[in-house]
Amino acid sequence: MVRFLMGALILGVLIGYGRKTWFKDSITISESVEIQRAGISSVLESRGQSGTENITGPINLNTASKTELMSLPGIGPKTAENIMLFRQDHGDFQSIEDLTQVKRIGIKTLDRLREKITI
Repeated sequence: MVRFLMGALILGVLIGYGRKTWFKDSITISESVEIQRAGISSVLESRGQSGTENITGPINLNTASKTELMSLPGIGPKTAENIMLFRQDHGDFQSIEDLTQVKRIGIKTLDRLREKITI
């Protein structure tokens, strides 16, 4: 009888530990992402920054960093990388119109950016 009670006690402890461990790690991915975003936002706010740099004046396509390119309207991380890869593979832009040779950038995007970029 004592062995049975000891076995039941040990089994109960193991089940309790397993449940505690299992449910502790079972937050959803969306909650995790929101927690990470909130953490990043609070760090940037405490430093007095937003997610992008405050850039004034036209941005030089031949020297701009990824962050500077991403500050342009309609230019996200992938398009900024495409601009930098094009620059690396083909050299400096010779004219603003050369930007349309970059993947994901068409005439409409170029027209939207024309006043904000330079070479």
